[in-house]
Amino acid sequence: MTIQYAVDTIALDGDTIKIDTGLYQLASSVNQYIPVVKIPEGKSLSFIGTPMGLGTRIDGDTTRRGFLYYYAGTGCQTGYANDGIDDTLRFYFKDLIVQNCHIKETCGNVTYAYGGGMRLDCDSASEMYVNIEDCIFRYNRSYDIPGSYANGRSGSGGAIFIYGRRNANSTGPSDYAEAFIKNCDFTGNYANHFYNGGHGGAVLLRDLDTAAVVNSSFCDNYVYSGSADNGDLQHDRNAGGAICFYDLTSSNPGHGYHIDSCTFINNSALAAGNFFL
Repeated sequence: MTIQYAVDTIALDGDTIKIDTGLYQLASSVNQYIPVVKIPEGKSLSFIGTPMGLGTRIDGDTTRRGFLYYYAGTGCQTGYANDGIDDTLRFYFKDLIVQNCHIKETCGNVTYAYGGGMRLDCDSASEMYVNIEDCIFRYNRSYDIPGSYANGRSGSGGAIFIYGRRNANSTGPSDYAEAFIKNCDFTGNYANHFYNGGHGGAVLLRDLDTAAVVNSSFCDNYVYSGSADNGDLQHDRNAGGAICFYDLTSSNPGHGYHIDSCTFINNSALAAGNFFL
């Protein structure tokens, strides 16, 4: 039995899926845009691994994402059509190792490589609550595709990308979103963008009502831009070697972001090597 089978066939909305020690990955013949675990639309789930032995390893085999919830219908390779139903989504991840998850993706002629290890997008007119505890994210990547698709600046969130208030300043906005990351370790994750910039070598949290990263460690994560010009290397296009909070929502009161009791070692970006807000 695969995790995906449990997610699709057995688990009900609000259920907890407990995953034993082991290596969980897909065959290399499976399309690269299919993640190890695709969370069904409108289904709140908890994923709990085990810290015993080598741990519960969600492995992208340097080919695909680990976890995906993305129903924006944007025409990207991993974006799925939205069913139009207002949801309250609750996702909980604990005692998991998410490793070697890589993503290259385009939307039209623009690179949108977000969240190598995990991408979670709130639906329109919906709420999303995300908690990630006691997890390890290592060697996850988001890659730009060079050449004709290098028109965006979106090689971002090497390990985690969480998009909360989608369409916040336009039609069909999300209603509310929050994310909390606690007691996690991030090592060797990076966002690589060839021609423009990227945000958040390990973590990119975007347009959330509130978010916090606490008691976590970040080591050797980075944002890199290989062929950027001077304009691309401004702080808003290449920032946050470990963490980036990116918020374009017009709101009163404003959104709240919090970092507490975290350790940062040897993270790098051209602007704000550790974190950027």
